[in-house]
Amino acid sequence: MNPAEARDVPWIMYIPIIITSIGVVIAEVGAVVWAYRDARKRRRSGILVAVLVAMSFPWGLAIWLIARPNIRPRDDPFWKREDHRASYMQRKEDA
Repeated sequence: MNPAEARDVPWIMYIPIIITSIGVVIAEVGAVVWAYRDARKRRRSGILVAVLVAMSFPWGLAIWLIARPNIRPRDDPFWKREDHRASYMQRKEDA
């Protein structure tokens, strides 16, 4: 295809490429944000994990999902709030 023919391609032909590119960018940003928050919740370096996921997406996300440490209930911020712990214990006693 010579340059003159390339100018004759209708712009509508590029819409699927643009939509796919936007979708990939949104997925990558979402994965980076999720990985950062997940790492912080697990008491790991959120920045380091976010950089790993961003620089090697999607493989970095797969590596984090496989290698991330288990979270213990006492480390979960949800359980640090007294009202949640008390309501859980109350429901456990009622059952």
